[in-house]
This record gives sequence, C-alpha cells and structure tokens, in this order.
Amino acid sequence: MFFEPIGTLADGPSDGGRPACLLPGARELLDAVSGTGLHMGLIAPGGTRNLDGTLGRLGIDRQFDSRTTAEEVGAAGPDMRTFRAALKKAGCEPRQAIFVAGSIGRGIGGAKAAGMTTVLLDAGMSQGELEQADFVASSPARLVKILLELAYTGVPAD
Repeated sequence: MFFEPIGTLADGPSDGGRPACLLPGARELLDAVSGTGLHMGLIAPGGTRNLDGTLGRLGIDRQFDSRTTAEEVGAAGPDMRTFRAALKKAGCEPRQAIFVAGSIGRGIGGAKAAGMTTVLLDAGMSQGELEQADFVASSPARLVKILLELAYTGVPAD
C-alpha cells in the first residue's frame, strides 16, 4: 500500500512558507492501516531530504516501511521509474499494490500505468476527476475501510 503524502496525509506548504500540517483524520488513518502488518510506503514527487524533514515535523516518520522519491530515481516527478522502485522496495507485484492519492496529478495516472489499484481521497473534485481512480473514498474513515477490504478481499464493499 502506497500513499502520496500531500493531499492524503498532509496539506502542502503555503506560498507564505507555512509548513505542511496533517489533514484531519490522517493520524487515525495511519494508525488503523499500520496495525495490519501490510507494507506501507510513500511515493513522493520531490526530494528525499525534504520528505524526511516534513515527515519528522509531522511526527509520522516512523509509520512507513519505505519511501520512494522522484529525486532518488532521477525523475522530475512521479513516473514509471518511481513506481517500479517503490514496488521493488516493497517486494510486491503491481497487481498486489494499492496507491492512495489526494489529487489526480501525475500520481493516479502513473500508478495505473504501473498496474496498481488506485484509490482517491475525494476533496471536492469533479466527476471526471473522480472517474480516473479505481475507487473513491469520501473521508479518511471510508478510506480505511476501502483499503482494508481491498488488501484482504480484493473488492471493497459498497
């Protein structure tokens, strides 16, 4: 299970330099999923040092089994190299992986192209945006339910 950090777990820094903050329900989401024994990884578009610093400030740096950044694979953003590197770190095949995003961006498309199941945390997006993901969660609590059902049965209940 892989998370895109900004949009699913934290908001991004503002133009005024305000540091990222955990989104409501993010800590509970991580606690619920980390207790399952499933691999939890991050796939981020930026640099490793910036990601590590942000995770430390948010107090969630120990929640993840792996972190993969575009910088470490020499990419300008999340592309196939980033997703392949993340899958290799997790020791899983694409069909076994779930990618969670809080925005459409390049993450959902890249994860789908890599063969991963995608779940989008809806933040008031258009119907066209929502349709790009395999599954959509309306809240962090619903996201936990979808993730656990996908991980253990392969199909979320309605």
